Amino acid sequence: MKKILLFALLIPSLVISQTNPGFESGDLTGWTDAHSGTESISTTNVRTGTYALSYATNNSSNQRMVNSATFSVPNNYYLHCIGWAIGSNADSKAGVTIYNGSTWDGATSIVIGTTLTRCTHSRRNTSGDTVKTFQIGLNSSKVSNATILYWDDVVAYVSDNSTTDITDPNPPTGVTAVSNEAGTAITVTWTDGTDAATGSTQALILRKAGLNQTAPTLNDQGRYSTGGGSDGPNTVDSWTVVGVVDVGTQTFTDNSVSPNTEYTYAVYMRDLAYNYSIAATNSIKSLPVELTSFNAFVEKDKVKLTWSTATEVNNLGFDIERKCENGEWKKIGFVQGHGNSNSPKNYTYTDQPIGGINFKYRLKQIDFDGTYEYSPEVEAKLDEVKQFVLEQNYPNPFNPTTTIRFSLPVSAEVTINVFNLLGEKVAELVNNNLNAGYHEISFDGSKLTSGIYFYQLRAGEFKATKKFIIAK
Repeated sequence: MKKILLFALLIPSLVISQTNPGFESGDLTGWTDAHSGTESISTTNVRTGTYALSYATNNSSNQRMVNSATFSVPNNYYLHCIGWAIGSNADSKAGVTIYNGSTWDGATSIVIGTTLTRCTHSRRNTSGDTVKTFQIGLNSSKVSNATILYWDDVVAYVSDNSTTDITDPNPPTGVTAVSNEAGTAITVTWTDGTDAATGSTQALILRKAGLNQTAPTLNDQGRYSTGGGSDGPNTVDSWTVVGVVDVGTQTFTDNSVSPNTEYTYAVYMRDLAYNYSIAATNSIKSLPVELTSFNAFVEKDKVKLTWSTATEVNNLGFDIERKCENGEWKKIGFVQGHGNSNSPKNYTYTDQPIGGINFKYRLKQIDFDGTYEYSPEVEAKLDEVKQFVLEQNYPNPFNPTTTIRFSLPVSAEVTINVFNLLGEKVAELVNNNLNAGYHEISFDGSKLTSGIYFYQLRAGEFKATKKFIIAK
């Protein structure tokens, strides 16, 4: 598990909101040294993975580094500048300053020591000019010995409000998550939250396996990314950063999910100052073949199986398997599936089991790639047989095969033989001990000539005879 970085990574970060009326935007990454001497500015390898900008001071007073970008400030509007700084020793002092075209002000630095501290300054255009150009700088007053200041997430914005407001953005609302029919992609949508001061600029989408997971708190001034590495961590606790999109997008499709898997998504708003809103969450299960019911209904000597699915993904179909009491599972049929579906589907299959009274059934759901999964088992108990019965074969007449069904109220030694009109036995179909219940056999008369024959059932003291016709 990667640790959450508390502050920004290597690249300088000075950004301007374009959300509210009067805000200015510009490329604010270029800083220059405003004094001659031993000061130096670095934007790489600065406490690797921690801060965006460093400034090494000498012992002169009111040292300053300035940004080349300028800001158009309407009359009676304010330019607000905010930065976070930390020093290399306890005497470290830092501040932000604003230039109105003739004078710098806000140059008084505060002691920040070795603790990350927010430094702010605002300046109003009271010149009477419709628009006046302002510039910003980062300041350090004289210190007792050489100091390095580390800056992070410097923000400047124009507002008609005198209050400097860098607060967490409002969270997004209305988060939804919808799976595609294959269960391989989940689309997350939301309504952006806003920030009254600096404006939300991006939304972060995090994912964790499982339903209704508790979203983590993202650290303000922390950088998070989908790629990890120098761009910021891509994991937060056991959550994964799956998307970062610009404000206004309000949708993200996650293509890295697995079918039949539960997920929770958390969406955060991020503002210019890398403050984060609280999360808005939603949970979903990517589409599987989701069996919602499986039942067996007995109708005399038949069993009607019914089942329903809520969703299906790559569903080739269902093998129907049956087991008689202590016997083995056997496939007795197949029902085609609906492939991919996110709507309920209903299925039926009717079986006329033989060899007993008590049976179990299960479904073998098969995907197109050959993978499969078994359903829970259901039981069916046929109506008890109250007497010996030998049924008429079907079809009759036949050529060359026919089916003979019979039922036994108790287990018994059973024989079934076929006789011609002369009373000669021409075939033996059954000679075995059989369980009570319903039974059927198939007879192939291809070796016999056309004509009338008799088949006879003997079971204990019971005997029954019926006639069939072979018609070739």
